[in-house]
Amino acid sequence: MHQWYCKILILLTVILTACDNQVQQSDIKGNANQDLNDPYAQFTQSINLSEPQPQKFEIDAQSRAKQKTKSKNEIKLPQVKPLEIEGNIVIAGDATIEPLNELIYERFVQQGYAGTIDLNGIGATSAIKLFCEQENFDLVTITRALKQDEIVACGAKGHQPIGFRIGKDALMVVVNYQDTFVKKVTMAQLAAILSSETWSNVNPNWPNQPIERILLNPSSAAFNLILERTFSKNSRLTVNSLNTKFYKNYESIIQNLSNIRYGVGILSNSSYQSASRTLRAISLDGVAASSETVKSGNYPLSRTLFIYTDVNRLKEKPQVSAFINFYLTHVNEEIEKTGLFAIDQQELNQSKRKWLQVMDLQP
Repeated sequence: MHQWYCKILILLTVILTACDNQVQQSDIKGNANQDLNDPYAQFTQSINLSEPQPQKFEIDAQSRAKQKTKSKNEIKLPQVKPLEIEGNIVIAGDATIEPLNELIYERFVQQGYAGTIDLNGIGATSAIKLFCEQENFDLVTITRALKQDEIVACGAKGHQPIGFRIGKDALMVVVNYQDTFVKKVTMAQLAAILSSETWSNVNPNWPNQPIERILLNPSSAAFNLILERTFSKNSRLTVNSLNTKFYKNYESIIQNLSNIRYGVGILSNSSYQSASRTLRAISLDGVAASSETVKSGNYPLSRTLFIYTDVNRLKEKPQVSAFINFYLTHVNEEIEKTGLFAIDQQELNQSKRKWLQVMDLQP
């Protein structure tokens, strides 16, 4: 009897174990099918298989390597402590660069400078003349390099001007946003637009409508750059053209051009950005203005920005030397906030190296 009882228990154990295994296999199969239909489960599986962490680390390492390389290539000027700088500074700045001057000045003050910096908005030609002849200004920030006759005029007054590159700008050829017939032009066509009577004279497929030219005054650096790049400095072709109006500032150009059809104007990039809802920029020779095309000089109407002072003033006025040092140290951190373009590290290093040489310091 006892033997039969043991056999029965063994048989029941075998049956229960078999059933339990079948249930577990069924559950596993069911869960696997459920996982295949569950997007979250598939996403989790792919994450586990792809192992992205090593790749992310590799990218981060490459980024750090580039930063280190850039840091090694950068010339660093002696640290300026604005809190210790005494004396006032007078600056004349082209309207295009004035916002950048203000940002650098505000940063200088925030770090402790207690003096006064007098910022004057004035055209490049007038600023240089006053800088050289009357010593009104310690610094001038302008949208072009000094001309040879201006350097000679400065020298005749006992001054030795020295310029430092601080950035770049682009002049934009703009039309009313509704004038969709023109989207790109060659530089030869731009010359024709600035001197022809109608749009159809430039391109027979364009409207037979008078070209309304709205430009900065002929004495401005912007106007002269246009002449240099289009007419070889022959201003009569544009100045004497019909339907041409000249204004002293970009705001007037924007206001007038936004309210007429079939017009054309020239703006700085920063001015254009504020008016891009009503005006549209035209590409030149197939190139649109961008940080890359302006830095490389591929954009036909790009221009370099400078800060000038006198060599003697740089040495004799510590506040002037310190401010230029501070300017060159921080300009690339501030410039693109104003719609202007940063220069590459090599160009900025040239400016820093020039400052060090004048101050009799080793680069």
